[in-house]
Amino acid sequence: MKPIRLTDTSQTRLLLGLAFLLVCIAGFRQVGFDRDSLQYLESYQEFAGLLGADFRTREPTFWLITAIAKMLPGDGFRWVLLAYAAMGMAINVKAIQKISPYPIMALICFAFLYFPLHTMTQIRASIACGLLLLAIPDIAERRLRDFLIKVGMATLFHYSAIILLPLYLIRLNRLDFKLYAILPLATLAFSLVNGLLLTAMAFLALALPEVLGYKISIYLTLLESEEKAPINLFSLYYLSVLFVYYLCIFNIHKFSSKYEVLCIKILGWSLGIYYAMSFLPVIAVRISEMLGIVIIIVIPALVHKIKGRNEVLLITYAWLFAIFFNNVILHELFNF
Repeated sequence: MKPIRLTDTSQTRLLLGLAFLLVCIAGFRQVGFDRDSLQYLESYQEFAGLLGADFRTREPTFWLITAIAKMLPGDGFRWVLLAYAAMGMAINVKAIQKISPYPIMALICFAFLYFPLHTMTQIRASIACGLLLLAIPDIAERRLRDFLIKVGMATLFHYSAIILLPLYLIRLNRLDFKLYAILPLATLAFSLVNGLLLTAMAFLALALPEVLGYKISIYLTLLESEEKAPINLFSLYYLSVLFVYYLCIFNIHKFSSKYEVLCIKILGWSLGIYYAMSFLPVIAVRISEMLGIVIIIVIPALVHKIKGRNEVLLITYAWLFAIFFNNVILHELFNF
């Protein structure tokens, strides 16, 4: 059976149609359906003006969007949700079109892996991740100014995006096989010495600007009070991503696109940070998830480079559904 080939125009229409559907789902969801919207609603209701906004708890863009939404007719908070959904999907779709030869499959990966977690829940992170994807060509083409602009914008949407700055230092000429082959395993071993790392993070919280140090201090306090569950180093998702990563590493000669190779490298650092920072579960997961957005580019690229593509496609979509089911149903991501 021959695969269905879409023209560029049909592909663009399908891509935009799927994106519009996702915007509607996220923008018109019931408040409280996800875990975070009630907290955002509380911040929206307490907002009394930009001069009195607490920029430690929310980024400037959140307060700016809130200020604009309060001037619009109807349900102001609904405008906030719609704004984040529309901007997040627009940026992610634009990035997918720029860096992936397989945009439909990349968007499907996004819908199953990141849409429930980001666009529907962590709405600020969704835009920051999209800006990271948009910055991939800037890293590859060594456009420092454009890269810094995108990272700066991402940080205004989510403070943790400041971690994206070192990505510009990633070497592009080749993949250092030994480094990237041992990176996840080495950081997993490194996580065993987390006592020293906790001390280092406490000093870092004092040295950083207040808006960043404040966040780290909160995470350290929560860790000490044991209000956060320990991280699962062998979760279904991260073991799966580790498997995908090593498939890429051992087939790296098949990847000719520098964007794809760069995404594989960033995926390696995503896994490395997840394991190395496991002593701070919230930071480990947040940063790893942000860098891990590149998985939606890596998976379609890998699938199209493995023999028996139809069988691989079937396995891939089954895996995507399994991860979606695990996150949404088993871990009760939403309040049905």
